[in-house]
Amino acid sequence: MENEDSTGKEDDLFVNRINDIVVVLVPKAASMYNPDVQEALSGKLGQKLADPSVRVMILDLREIEVCGTHFMTLLVRLHIRARKNGKALCLCELNSFVRTSLGLAGLETYFEICGYRDEAISKHAHFK
Repeated sequence: MENEDSTGKEDDLFVNRINDIVVVLVPKAASMYNPDVQEALSGKLGQKLADPSVRVMILDLREIEVCGTHFMTLLVRLHIRARKNGKALCLCELNSFVRTSLGLAGLETYFEICGYRDEAISKHAHFK
């Protein structure tokens, strides 16, 4: 497989593609309770997870300031979808409030969490 590296805006999301890894910068609006925004985001991310050329999805949460139950539900659904499709889902760039919220909900160990984006990419990179 040749090294494919692309960055750009897809479906109103900033996406970085490195071979079979997709890194998505999750927009701040995703954490606010807005069913339309969350449903649209869920659909867009679900489509990326369904892509047979994607092995890993990394969600960069640097713009997420709060992590309420609706956003947690979105993350859990994406995690289930990823596993169902034989993919890995990794969260990175969590602020302390988001990490604490996931911990209080008992989800900090449910998700794979890396401190930084580069760490998550390195952990999942398999160069052939």
